[in-house]
Amino acid sequence: IISADPAIAGRLIQVANSAVFGGQSTVDSVQGALVRMGLSRAQNIVISLASKSLYTADEPLIKRQLLERWRHAIDIAALGAVLGDMTPGLQGDVGMLVGLLHDIGAVPILLAAAEYPDLLKTPGILEEILDGMAPYVTQTVLGRWEFGDEFIAAAGDSDNWLRDHDRDPDYTDVMIVAHLHALVKQRQFKRLPRIDETPAFQKLALGQLSAKLSLVVLDQAKSQITELRSLLT
Repeated sequence: IISADPAIAGRLIQVANSAVFGGQSTVDSVQGALVRMGLSRAQNIVISLASKSLYTADEPLIKRQLLERWRHAIDIAALGAVLGDMTPGLQGDVGMLVGLLHDIGAVPILLAAAEYPDLLKTPGILEEILDGMAPYVTQTVLGRWEFGDEFIAAAGDSDNWLRDHDRDPDYTDVMIVAHLHALVKQRQFKRLPRIDETPAFQKLALGQLSAKLSLVVLDQAKSQITELRSLLT
């Protein structure tokens, strides 16, 4: 099935040969990529590669908004991959996919907004609509697409900074910390707690994540972001 789409097949082989998965030899077939990655991980990568096609529009303002959302999703995905790999019991490829899809509900909202010219003249109101509706729509979309509960929960609570629970770390914890990292990187400090004061931060990497190690996460994510952007754009 993957081989039937040359673009996806080519990207999958490219990912399999990237620094994240690279082995001592180069794979040159879909079968080789699947063997190297494993079926479950390859499935997550394929969905990630295919999701870019959703972020397209003809109207210039909507097109620009979708591009900004896609770039933000890539940043969160890269951070999610690094944090997922660091935390026992979680997986980097799942963290990446959760990050890419955590705001997917913004896409149908923006595409619907293109049908209302008056709304496009008031971008502030459009932003308010996105802030208020996107998490709910994202959860609805992911549910319709039959993604697991961890995807739906992460989409709803990715900015619930003080979320706490007595279970093992989960992908919502990953999204909270990734989201805070991304906002700090964007110099958006308003109403944000310190990352190391959040319950999610304390749970990741067996509680060994520190302010110093947090900088390491950002450094690692820089190369991931660069690589993901080259693969997903």
